Amino acid sequence: MLMETTQSNLESEKSMSYVLRFNEHLAFEITGDRVKLNELVLEDWIEDAKKMKEDGMSYREISDKLLKKGFTVSKSTLQRKIN
Repeated sequence: MLMETTQSNLESEKSMSYVLRFNEHLAFEITGDRVKLNELVLEDWIEDAKKMKEDGMSYREISDKLLKKGFTVSKSTLQRKIN
């Protein structure tokens, strides 16, 4: 039982990151907040992808166009994020 709880806690820790901020001395401080790792990624492409989908593009076409702009986004990710 203890082993299962410890393993569960470790998995939870691996999926979360600490939120840091710079102080006036340009050193990091821990804010005490946590955020899911997948929420740390900048997703500037989402609004563009939504517009492309509204314009009738397929997920494959959107993925290819985003790749040309420097974003590597799979069809599966597009479906999850813009639906």
